[in-house]
Amino acid sequence: MKSILRLLEYLLFYFFILIIHISSLNFFPYPVNHINVPLVVVLWLMIVNSRFNVLLTGFVLAYASELLSGNLFGVGILSMMLSVIFIAWLMSNLLTNRTIYMVFLSTIISVIIYRLFFLALTFFTNFFRDLAVSFSVNIFVDIFWEIIFTTSVLVIIYLIGKKVIKNLNTGYVGRKKITF
Repeated sequence: MKSILRLLEYLLFYFFILIIHISSLNFFPYPVNHINVPLVVVLWLMIVNSRFNVLLTGFVLAYASELLSGNLFGVGILSMMLSVIFIAWLMSNLLTNRTIYMVFLSTIISVIIYRLFFLALTFFTNFFRDLAVSFSVNIFVDIFWEIIFTTSVLVIIYLIGKKVIKNLNTGYVGRKKITF
């Protein structure tokens, strides 16, 4: 029973994140709607705790987003997973401290890697399916907006989380020595 409730909790979490992602795409105005909510959630979970379930969360969110996407199936999942694996390696080996600079840099790198893999895989699949392959300057403008807004959202979440955790920390309360 406990495992069923845990599974239901995870499914509701994934559904909630997917609803937020779809809502941000549809209801925000033009440049703000480029927030990549699944990537923000996965990066935030990597910052908070870097366990295996973060990769599983990234896979489930990418799969759910892929089902609602008009792109070829698998391009978004592979792009998300490769960027998440690379950023997980980067966070565990190079960007080991959890500062605002690490959050800023890792978000920029992950969005760039995600979009580069996405464009490369889209180009690759369209090339072998004999579809017209054309990229315009608007793609790079959209990538720029995605970098700006995804990074700013994650930095704001990090700052709010840091403030809340700092206020809830009881480390400043001194312990009384008990002497007999």
